[in-house]
Amino acid sequence: MQPDLKEIVEQYGVMVSSIAHRMIQNKEIAKEAAQEVWYEIIKSIDSFNGESGLSTWIYTLCKRTILRYARNERIATMNELREFLVLYHAINQQNVDFRSFLSVLPYIGTEISHSRYA
Repeated sequence: MQPDLKEIVEQYGVMVSSIAHRMIQNKEIAKEAAQEVWYEIIKSIDSFNGESGLSTWIYTLCKRTILRYARNERIATMNELREFLVLYHAINQQNVDFRSFLSVLPYIGTEISHSRYA
């Protein structure tokens, strides 16, 4: 007999959310990672065979999914940082005041993501 998903969400929702927020500092990205965990739980619940406790199975799935998500976020963040450095060097070659440039970044929608693992 497979566990009821509603009961799983009620019992383990706080755990999934807190693990995501501990592993990924950016709140929005942590929420996305937690959603990914729930997707994986729903997709994989039929593979739960009871060899370990349900909490152990969920914790392991949660940890693996969030680590993968954090790793992918770190790669994206590093790519953004590389692009930022290229832009920084291009601006310096044009003798533009970098502080003035930084002050307009929020207005052109550019944001560098922060992750604890970056």
